[in-house]
Amino acid sequence: MYALAREFDIATYPTFVAGENVIMRDGKAHRYEGLIPPVDPLAIASFYLAAQRLNWMSRSVPPDAPWEARRARAWDATTISAWLDSPSTLLTPMAKKMLRLSLTEIFCSDLAEVPLLNLLFEISTWGGSLEYTSMIEGGAQQDLMTGGAQAIADHIAAELGDAVSLESPVHRIAQTNGAVEVVSDRLTVKARRAIVTVPPPVQARIDYDPPLPPDRAQLIQRMPIGAVVRAVIEWDEPFWRADGLTGETVDFDAPIPVSIDASPPGGERGVLSTYAFGPAGRQVARLAPEERRRVFLDALTPRLGPKTATPAEYREYIWHTDPWSGGAIKAHFPPGVLTTLGHALRRPVGRIHWAGTETAPRWFGFIEGAIRSGERAALEAMGGR
Repeated sequence: MYALAREFDIATYPTFVAGENVIMRDGKAHRYEGLIPPVDPLAIASFYLAAQRLNWMSRSVPPDAPWEARRARAWDATTISAWLDSPSTLLTPMAKKMLRLSLTEIFCSDLAEVPLLNLLFEISTWGGSLEYTSMIEGGAQQDLMTGGAQAIADHIAAELGDAVSLESPVHRIAQTNGAVEVVSDRLTVKARRAIVTVPPPVQARIDYDPPLPPDRAQLIQRMPIGAVVRAVIEWDEPFWRADGLTGETVDFDAPIPVSIDASPPGGERGVLSTYAFGPAGRQVARLAPEERRRVFLDALTPRLGPKTATPAEYREYIWHTDPWSGGAIKAHFPPGVLTTLGHALRRPVGRIHWAGTETAPRWFGFIEGAIRSGERAALEAMGGR
């Protein structure tokens, strides 16, 4: 991702961290510095030990073939929720709440829907560090891109020019006479090979001729994507910075549990990015638009002060209603899927190759993983000419 940003001369800048964070406890805002919130030290120790245990378990999971792990079947039959509730996990109630929130944010799903093997597989692709996903300095949240991550896609599309056909959803891919035919309502493209990068639920809506092999067809029918409502809220200035705050907040009991500063590099406007994910995301999505807006602002105002209640702009997007993404950040593998069908994840089907972050053995779930998967699929296709 950084290499593409340099290639297209897109600047990156660090997430704002100069100040104190906010945690809500018992209806009151508590300020703190650094990574460790002011909760019971035993809960912090319990959370840390459980995270390290997950990291340690992930080391036995091959990132390119998680179904081959020695305990793969047992972990694939155990949901994350069941593991969290197991007495052997030794979590205090607060530590369990903290870890449950962190993992629900990763999957945007009820943790009773996701097996432990799926989590360990993903941690393995992240270099064996669960903490990396939520860290700012030195972690996945460290930098932002001028113009947003979309700037990368815009530059690639501009370089490709007329080769990109927008508003042309593919509904059929046929393989015949040593070629592929990719069909949309607006045009038909013939080529030697095709790379399919849309999310698995969207792949499953395409008509394939001949039909996909049973394992591949069953796999993409069994890879759901979670739910998330994202709000990007803008004020005339990042007022929280003048109050000595970073904009990073957390409330383990709220439907809108977290926020992070996403302001432009000069700070000329104040922007917070915040989410309702998983079961809470589904509940919030059912509300009328004005009610959703109120829920987001009512959650943030006690954390950051009365100025929060009157933003200049409020934008939201309900990702799990988007027909072309199929849901939230990425798909997951329900219990039993990785060990029975995972082998079909990256295997080409004739002249069709598969990419997308769900196929990445490194940085699964991140845009980084998606980019690497595209490079891998392109090399496959070129090598198969």
